[in-house]
Amino acid sequence: KGIIWLKLKTVGKSSHGAYPWNGENAILKMKKVIDLLEKEFPVPQKELWKTTINIARIETTNQSFNNVPDDCTISLDVRYIPEDKKTIMDKLRKILPKDVIIEVLVNEPMQYSESTIPYIRSLEKITKNITGTCSLIVKHGSSDVRHFNNVGCNGITFGPIGANHHADEEWVSIKSLNDYYQILKNFLTQQ
Repeated sequence: KGIIWLKLKTVGKSSHGAYPWNGENAILKMKKVIDLLEKEFPVPQKELWKTTINIARIETTNQSFNNVPDDCTISLDVRYIPEDKKTIMDKLRKILPKDVIIEVLVNEPMQYSESTIPYIRSLEKITKNITGTCSLIVKHGSSDVRHFNNVGCNGITFGPIGANHHADEEWVSIKSLNDYYQILKNFLTQQ
């Protein structure tokens, strides 16, 4: 999938917390934005090949209990499918209120390489010989191969068996590390 990292900011009006009607709470304004995002991009209940949005962080500069916050920022991690490449930013702008400030930090294309490339076919064959199985698949994450694709160089992402990426229970199979080493060794010495 392609990847867009962006920040959305709402601006309100500060006031004393005992008199909230004198201010405009930027966090409450952002709550409405979050509700719109959740409605348009609900979290799938199972693995689906569709564009997703993760609300990764919510912040305000307000550090006081007795202040109505006048700013709120959320950080979004958008993972878009190829079909949404040309429309995802327009779709976001269309659903967001006009007074929401959008700051795009990263907008990177998806990774893609044809499975018929000789190096990929060779790697697939070596992997099958060592592990007994190999299948070319698409994944929901992003990888550095996209940077190579940007300059016309193909590549794939592959590695040892594991799960729970970036989570507390992340793990990798020790046996698969040995297989991975053998695959790389054979691939590099046969080219």
